[in-house]
Amino acid sequence: MRCSDVQHQIASGDDLREPAVQQHLAQCDACTTLAADDAFIARALGTSAPSTDPAAMFAELEQQLKRKETGPLAWLRSRPTHWRYLATGLAASGAAATSLATLRADIGVYPILRLCVELLLLAAMALLSAWFWLRPLHRPAPKPLTKVLVTTIGLVLPAIFALLPATHAAYPASLAGTGPDLVPRAMACLIYGTVLAVPVALLTVGLGRRFRRSTVLLAIGTGTLAGVAALQLHCPITHTAHLLLGHATLPALGAIVGSVAMWRRAAKSVRGKGFRQ
Repeated sequence: MRCSDVQHQIASGDDLREPAVQQHLAQCDACTTLAADDAFIARALGTSAPSTDPAAMFAELEQQLKRKETGPLAWLRSRPTHWRYLATGLAASGAAATSLATLRADIGVYPILRLCVELLLLAAMALLSAWFWLRPLHRPAPKPLTKVLVTTIGLVLPAIFALLPATHAAYPASLAGTGPDLVPRAMACLIYGTVLAVPVALLTVGLGRRFRRSTVLLAIGTGTLAGVAALQLHCPITHTAHLLLGHATLPALGAIVGSVAMWRRAAKSVRGKGFRQ
């Protein structure tokens, strides 16, 4: 299906739940933007007063958008792209740096090179996810396979760290979190990482301008990877079971919560359209 066909259906108020339309929207950011918020932009363009002056048409559309987009989120999304990248990077770095105040007790025996490589890989994936999420609307969308790869790597990277051979067993605190203490210690780490990840994820989501599930997961991944980095700096336990349960589950939990939230948002939008029709 071509953009012109989908845009005609959007402008006409037709049902957009057809498989062909949904397939096109999944690949075309321009049409997705027109269909967002009950096709507000498409209706605004369609009802604008005819004018031969492009500046006047743009000013009229801008005024309508300002009336529609209000509040802190609208202000965040209207910031220049480089500002939004910087804000996300600072938030993620700040979340991880918070753990410097409670630096892992085994820092004296933990291999520094391995710790630096782990932190750099987590930072690279977090920033790459943010790069795709925060890109301007006029930039072409990455291929679906690219988004799947970035999301998948962000999900499995902490698990890969956990499955690597234990770095050491030379510090008493690193031997904790086993047996009856496994679940309590793992849950404590999961809560710690979540508390630091949630603000970063919410800020990153708020700075974005597109809300399909596949891209929202990238924004949430930025926050959860920052939380994992904070755990790497904070928690001295080196057991695989603890790392899998208390650290590696954070990105998976974020992906599940994000998917459910986007599913509910989509279901609410469909119910609203059905009611109006």
